[in-house]
Amino acid sequence: MANEQTKTASGSTDELAPGLSAGTEDQAQAHDDQTSGDNGGQYHANADVGGGASAGVDARAKGSLGDGAGDNACAHVDVYVTAHAGAGGSVGKDGVAAHGGAVAGYGVEADTSAGVHDGRSQVNVSTGATIGPEIGADGSAHATIKDGVLSVGIKGAVAAGLGLKGDVDIDLDTRPIVKSLNDAWDKTFGKL
Repeated sequence: MANEQTKTASGSTDELAPGLSAGTEDQAQAHDDQTSGDNGGQYHANADVGGGASAGVDARAKGSLGDGAGDNACAHVDVYVTAHAGAGGSVGKDGVAAHGGAVAGYGVEADTSAGVHDGRSQVNVSTGATIGPEIGADGSAHATIKDGVLSVGIKGAVAAGLGLKGDVDIDLDTRPIVKSLNDAWDKTFGKL
């Protein structure tokens, strides 16, 4: 059973310079979600309930490093109220993932993120802080491989008046590495 209602109002997004934009967004939501099942060899189960509202501003920049590579950065500030709790996970042929936590309160949040990519491989890192009467903790982790892309990530947040959060995600296309190792083996030992 899943029931989710989200109302979002986006303000203007202005391009301040090539590759640099700024905008605003207001959001209110309420949701409850209980799911489980088998999805193509990946079993999952989740139970979440919560609601909240926020208003924020952000600035984004992105660039090209040539040859299909690029980078991006974002800074965001929100004023929010939230209450949510949940847990879940999945396991199967593609890997494992799990999440859980509960948070309630309101405050001001500021966060930044940055990333680089080269084709199908990418690294994204974000960090942030909150201040306000909020208490709780959230966390998640995953390790999967699908279509030759290894994805590993960990995310965590803890709040007790002052909150801190961090997120690291790495996606690595293993196919060029495997091909290089196979080519080196073949050159050294010949094809078996």
